[in-house]
Amino acid sequence: MPKNDLFFTKPLLNVAGFLGYYPNSHNQPVIDDLNAWGGLGALVTDPISYLPRKTLENSQFLPTEGGYLLHNGLPNPGFWGVVKTAAKRWDYSALPIIPHLLAEEVERTVKMVRTLEPAENILAVELNIPFNKPDQPPAWLEALPALQVEIPIIVSLPPQFVELYGERFLKKGASAISLRAPRGRAFLPKEEGDEQKQGGMVSGRLYGGELFSQSCDVIHRARRAGWPIIAGVGFDTLEKVEWALGEGALAVALDLRCWC
Repeated sequence: MPKNDLFFTKPLLNVAGFLGYYPNSHNQPVIDDLNAWGGLGALVTDPISYLPRKTLENSQFLPTEGGYLLHNGLPNPGFWGVVKTAAKRWDYSALPIIPHLLAEEVERTVKMVRTLEPAENILAVELNIPFNKPDQPPAWLEALPALQVEIPIIVSLPPQFVELYGERFLKKGASAISLRAPRGRAFLPKEEGDEQKQGGMVSGRLYGGELFSQSCDVIHRARRAGWPIIAGVGFDTLEKVEWALGEGALAVALDLRCWC
């Protein structure tokens, strides 16, 4: 596994969570606008969990220095809900599709991947690997070979875990490593008209140009080691995209540039 090579006709993608589940009237203006940068080579779906997830009641989209923090609980209709509404649209999409799966439980994730494998327009599957115990290797290091599928598998890791686990995932059968948004904290503004209520802090996923230097270092190290890597998070200018491709990245995933 896998038996099919990962290849992009155009080396530009979107970060999961910015363009929905398939091309539509809502995200098409953003997709069309990216033609000036060479156009998307595939659409990465919003995160998909096996069971439905609701938006957090205290969801936040907060500005940071040079970017934004998103705290929303990764809401989605669940795997079967997405398949019901999106599968036929994937078949007829002009863009290849890369489903981004929240790989929370091995058995259920294996079921999702094997369900998606026969689809003709699925270019690859991206697994969002959880790190529930950051001081221990993720269970997927041993579970990945159990997938036994031909479709390329992209393993999505936060920047701080790429150097620790990237090579090990590739040896276990991953076709590439992709960078996903690191977690951080931002100030929660005080409520207007209530001086007694403190704003506090909120944690979430970080996006924006401020992350480029962190991503840049990871990509440089990965390419020196010869690893196939998809650059992501912090790429908001064409100059940065060209740098990553010049370093040998397979593709570059844009975050806030794809917000719609």
